[in-house]
Amino acid sequence: MSFDPSALDAYQRAAARVSELLGTAATQTTTAAGVDLSGLGVLGREFAAVWTQAAGAHASTLSTAGNLVSAYQDILTRFGDDVTGVDTDVAAGLRAVENEVA
Repeated sequence: MSFDPSALDAYQRAAARVSELLGTAATQTTTAAGVDLSGLGVLGREFAAVWTQAAGAHASTLSTAGNLVSAYQDILTRFGDDVTGVDTDVAAGLRAVENEVA
């Protein structure tokens, strides 16, 4: 398995941006769900109820997706830290062996 720090960085930046966009979309959808539809009258009452329920569910889905992407970003960060730590430890060990041999 190979480790590409620049690719990991690109994934982390993309995940952060996607999470941010999903959070913004969830907030805006929640705002849309709360729009006052009382002026639609008797004929629009059912639409208003369905709209509010559907938009609320959509906002919840967007929020969940944002949380999942954020968790993925955290996993990538920990993975990168672990791999970098292993590489650093191995390099230090190799230097120590090299110094002993020399």
